[in-house]
Amino acid sequence: MLDTHARGLVQPFFDLLARVLRRRGIRPLQVTLWSMALGVLAAVSLAAGWTAAFLALLWLSGLLAAVDGT
Repeated sequence: MLDTHARGLVQPFFDLLARVLRRRGIRPLQVTLWSMALGVLAAVSLAAGWTAAFLALLWLSGLLAAVDGT
């Protein structure tokens, strides 16, 4: 429910980022694959005990996951 309300606030940023990536020739599948790779790296960093790296990678993975749908 919170996600539904917050999405309206951040969607303009997702739209902008999607347009920038599209102009650079980056396709949605490429964004999805980068999101997956960052998610895997986040899991590895968590297992290694690198909390800050884990949080940053997980955040970036989630950002790209939202942008690829946009």
